[in-house]
Amino acid sequence: MSMNQKFLGCLRLDHLKDHPRARRVLETVAEKAGWGRTPKKGQGLGLAYHFSFGTHVAQVAEVSVSDEDGRIKGYRMGLIQKG
Repeated sequence: MSMNQKFLGCLRLDHLKDHPRARRVLETVAEKAGWGRTPKKGQGLGLAYHFSFGTHVAQVAEVSVSDEDGRIKGYRMGLIQKG
């Protein structure tokens, strides 16, 4: 499955079509996190991208939501940066 299929219309990649380095950073962190797989009930992945001080940075957070009290717990984080 291609990264475009995994993102299924994610606007971030559409906005980065003219920025290949930024796009690669976001695609790399998403691929390493297993973006596109079906999460377990109450779990999900979140992606973030930022360009700061000449460096492209993408981060992924794997989180869960408690059935009992609705609290959000982050339990796996990943970061990719490319100058």
